[in-house]
Amino acid sequence: MLSPNLLSSLPRLDLEEQTRLETTLANVPADRHAQFISIYANRRKDPQTVLLLSLLGFLGFAGVHRFVTGDVVLGIVYFLTGGFCGIATIVDAILHKKIANNHNQRMMNETLVIMNR
Repeated sequence: MLSPNLLSSLPRLDLEEQTRLETTLANVPADRHAQFISIYANRRKDPQTVLLLSLLGFLGFAGVHRFVTGDVVLGIVYFLTGGFCGIATIVDAILHKKIANNHNQRMMNETLVIMNR
């Protein structure tokens, strides 16, 4: 179980992400949990931020949320096609939480790699 002090450094942490964090940190020594959370907190994206950035697609800035979550190629495609003429932007606005969760899962894995160097 993660300490409340560590969890407080991760704003808007939902139950799914907390469960994944606890599963991931089960294999990390307790004295390194703070280091993991510190690195991870700087890399994770909040689902509300992803939603706001995806809504920028309706203002002519389609794909910004994909650049921020590391999907550069898809971000370029969205930008050049206007978010597939707005349809993909709508879909991504609906699926913003899944996009953020997938990004955050990748960041958990990358953080583990960084710590094991």
